[in-house]
Amino acid sequence: ETRGIPEFDVVYSRFLLTHLSDPVGAVKAFLRQLRPGGLLALEDIDFSGSFAYPDSQAFRKFYDLYCTVVRNRGGDPNMGQRLPLIMKECGLEAIQVSVVQPTGLTGDVKRLNGLTMENIADAVLADQLATSAEIDQIVQELNAYAADERTLTGLPRVVQVWGRLPFA
Repeated sequence: ETRGIPEFDVVYSRFLLTHLSDPVGAVKAFLRQLRPGGLLALEDIDFSGSFAYPDSQAFRKFYDLYCTVVRNRGGDPNMGQRLPLIMKECGLEAIQVSVVQPTGLTGDVKRLNGLTMENIADAVLADQLATSAEIDQIVQELNAYAADERTLTGLPRVVQVWGRLPFA
């Protein structure tokens, strides 16, 4: 419900739409709060861009489990790819796109896959996609991979899209 909320010059959403079953409806709600000429800025993930080099079986399992859990809950793990077209179809103008991908040999970037696996464990169990022991093994292998400075991890691409609501 957006009635009574003031209009804004800028509306910004980050990592939200990937979790929604109706992301277009959410964007339309954002637009109702935007003044004519205002800027809508969206950032969301494109999980298909994630990678581990050299190849990691634990990463592949994690990748599949994450995507399945998100889809089972009505989301889209690759929402970032859809953002430019959603903005275009919602009538925005001067649409711009940028892509950022955190990647590293060390540090927090490498630890995020294991942490995310831990955070989705309850959903994986609820959906009966893996056992607790299998989840623990995946987390252990992801953490070992992260600790190895000879491995490269690329997190999901972050697609950044912005555009303006036309003047009436």
